[in-house]
Amino acid sequence: MNFNFSINGFPIAIDLEMPQEGIVKVPIFRRPNQNTLSFETLMPVDGFKEDIESLLPERIQLDYLDDCMDSLGKTVEKHFKQFGRVLPEDMYLYISLSVIIMDAISKEMNTSRWTVEEKIDFVETLAQRALNR
Repeated sequence: MNFNFSINGFPIAIDLEMPQEGIVKVPIFRRPNQNTLSFETLMPVDGFKEDIESLLPERIQLDYLDDCMDSLGKTVEKHFKQFGRVLPEDMYLYISLSVIIMDAISKEMNTSRWTVEEKIDFVETLAQRALNR
């Protein structure tokens, strides 16, 4: 299903599976291991939309990675202030959602898109840095 958002009037569409009404399946970009072949989470549509809105950068420019990372930092900080902690699962979800946003922006801008392996490398590296602070 397509979820449509806007950044300063610039439309972006995020296409994710809805296994049942009101539930979105979100891929979590983590490296598979001997116990798990893939990672994903199910979340209510409203929670998904709220998280995406929080993670959307304030503006779109050709080099949007920094803007997306700023939004990610603000979202994680807000989560920490609200709950007093950020669990590894929360961190991986927020970073994966940020990668999904960046992929949607790349698609709309007709710029190069990351492979799944590049997405996993990015998420793993960023999550480890954040969680080791």
